[in-house]
Amino acid sequence: MSLKRLLYGSIVPRGWLFEEATRNLKGLVGELDDLVPGIIRDDEIYGRNRLTGAVKSKDLGTVAQDQEWEVQYLWWNSESQSNWLDGLIRHAYLVGNAIYIEKAKKYLYRVLMAQDDDGYIGIYARDLRFDFKGENGELWAQATFLRAALGYYELTGEREVLERVMRAFDLTMKVYSERNPFDLEKAYAGASHGLAFTDVCYGLFGLIGDEKYLHFAGRLVDFYNRARLSEEDIREDNLLDYDYRFKGHGVHTYEGLRSLIIANMPDGRYNRAIEAYLHRLNFITTPSGAPIGDEWIWGRSADATETGYEFCSIQELLHSYLTLLEATGDLRWADRAEWLYYNAAHGAVNPCKSQIAYCKSDNSYAMNGHAGGRGSENDLRYKYSPAHQDVAVCCAPNAGRVLPYFTGSMYMKSSHGLLVTLYGPSRVETSVDGIAVTLEQITSYPFDLNIELRVTAAVRSDFKILLKKPFWAEKMKVEAVGAKIEDYVDSIAVSKDWKQDRILIEFTGRINERLDLKGEVYYSYGPLLYAMEIESIEKTGRLYGKGFEDSLFLPRDRSCLELCATEKTLESLTVSSDKHSGDFTDPPLVSGKFLDRRSGEEKTVSLKPIGSTILRKTTFKKCTFL
Repeated sequence: MSLKRLLYGSIVPRGWLFEEATRNLKGLVGELDDLVPGIIRDDEIYGRNRLTGAVKSKDLGTVAQDQEWEVQYLWWNSESQSNWLDGLIRHAYLVGNAIYIEKAKKYLYRVLMAQDDDGYIGIYARDLRFDFKGENGELWAQATFLRAALGYYELTGEREVLERVMRAFDLTMKVYSERNPFDLEKAYAGASHGLAFTDVCYGLFGLIGDEKYLHFAGRLVDFYNRARLSEEDIREDNLLDYDYRFKGHGVHTYEGLRSLIIANMPDGRYNRAIEAYLHRLNFITTPSGAPIGDEWIWGRSADATETGYEFCSIQELLHSYLTLLEATGDLRWADRAEWLYYNAAHGAVNPCKSQIAYCKSDNSYAMNGHAGGRGSENDLRYKYSPAHQDVAVCCAPNAGRVLPYFTGSMYMKSSHGLLVTLYGPSRVETSVDGIAVTLEQITSYPFDLNIELRVTAAVRSDFKILLKKPFWAEKMKVEAVGAKIEDYVDSIAVSKDWKQDRILIEFTGRINERLDLKGEVYYSYGPLLYAMEIESIEKTGRLYGKGFEDSLFLPRDRSCLELCATEKTLESLTVSSDKHSGDFTDPPLVSGKFLDRRSGEEKTVSLKPIGSTILRKTTFKKCTFL
């Protein structure tokens, strides 16, 4: 059973999610163009600064490479600009901020007005476009901008934008009807990223309903399977090879899952490849749900300390989970998306400043330039920054896409009724059998496990509302006056003649102790992963503008790393009854007894949601009293 995603804009964040979206917009999501103007605002790479054969270098803001290597990355600014625009558009309209809406429209139309007479929207002048022998960003630059433009169309209904996207798409589809865009020499990241053009195929199919878009996605995946590129993790022959282990650049691997899902929709031809992919995924995700992505997977298994994850990897896997949820109707992927969003995504954001970690790890003992904080200051990715310009301005723009993509999938339609797929404060306005319907979750979930779901129908109407059963919930109590309540395998269905009503949802969970792939234990309560916060010393770095700066974090004391869990730890853990603000700045705490291996003393330790921490210990060795 597949599901139907609703148009962006029909679902808006409320409560703490709305407050977070507002902070994002006033932070790096809304201001990144001013923080790195040379990369985003001043380089009109889709217009007057299109790339030609004469261009040999460009200001990318990164640490310098040799010229031959750097030429490969001349498309980088298109990725930074379009992913930033995508997040800006969605945030601005979801929050309803006129200033940022105008900023988003100005940039969007600057690119649209540069469209050529033949429909071309892209970053290459006529001497280069569609004619490459090696590395290029043709399809990738188109994909990132066109999916932002489609998001704008969904939010506004401006038909001209949709028509321009369709013209650009038709040109690209015509050019690559028979010619393989991936059959290249010395191709690298940009060419491989080009497979994400399938996102545009899927977006247009959802809006227009013409299967030609899905068939072109299938053609691109077939072309990819016949080429030899640097990124091979999602090639069908590798996926069906039992001995093959993921080794590529994580972001490519996780966005590539979507391409397989989309190409699979018409006839199921990639079912076995997708199953093989999802099986491997279990071995490369950490307790927070984050996949290895620091930057390459290299055949490793997830380690909470030694394998980090790029923020882009979090966003791409989240997007792929949501696509998989829609394509299959399997609510396991809603659970995976919720866990990834509330834990890994928030755990890589500074809860007090507009900064993200380019790379992060579940056990983060210092953010001083190395995974886990155990090594020397040799990797600029392991710090907090609003831009990360000294590495690459890719994760900061992608960070703006996480919240709107998540909230945009909180409600979907199934053949049985209107489905609540993801929990959290939000409101949806849609229709059921032609009747206007509004649902609103009044809650501070995931910090509170009770939800009041308010239901409003324009005209009294009988339909089903389905409520996902979370994987972690021991019990799920649902009450609605006068309603028929049915217990399904993965959801609870509530039906009645709705007018102005409410459904009360009460989840019962317990503190769980689980094992990671390395045999260490970690603790969760409800949909949140908990960690021991390590008190830190902040060292400020580059200043981008007032209130925007880089930060390194070092631990005040490393003695806490000697703590381990015992057989008594789980039974000692309790959830604090103290009042909290219902967000990551002041969350509920979990406290219990741990053993200090060095002194042999038992100590009471408070744990916080991982999204409330910067430095932390998330997994613990299991030991016995001395």
